[in-house]
Amino acid sequence: MEFIGKDGVAAPRLKDACDIGSEDLKEIAFLYAECIMMMRNLYQECRLVHGDLSEYNLLYYEKQIWMIYVSQSVEHDHPMALDFLRRDCVVMNDFFKKNKVYVLTTLNLFDFVTDIGIKNVEEHMNNLLQEAQEGYSEETIQADKVFEQVYIPRSL
Repeated sequence: MEFIGKDGVAAPRLKDACDIGSEDLKEIAFLYAECIMMMRNLYQECRLVHGDLSEYNLLYYEKQIWMIYVSQSVEHDHPMALDFLRRDCVVMNDFFKKNKVYVLTTLNLFDFVTDIGIKNVEEHMNNLLQEAQEGYSEETIQADKVFEQVYIPRSL
């Protein structure tokens, strides 16, 4: 555990530093990409789901984000892990969308975080972000709204 900040002044929460995107949209779009990679790494490498990920639990320091309150995360096989992950996806997308970033659909983000079969993760993420920038069809948007409400089975 370490202090994130400088000269005794703590780094601001991402919520409090959200004016970063008002001048440089590329910067906050980069932070979105960094955030979704952190979500994927937490799930794939640590086998954890944050469960309460939001702009309040991310710090912004030296042009990057730092995830905090990871101690309350749940393991990926927890009965509610996938529901928590879906909520994390929705919350992060909502925050970055409010800051004028093109975001993945909740389903695309959820799949990106959980899919173990992705060979080139960075290239795959860039393709998904490009697709988001080009815009989604009304059918895709409606399917995403359904995904946000539907029961997620945990076993067959």
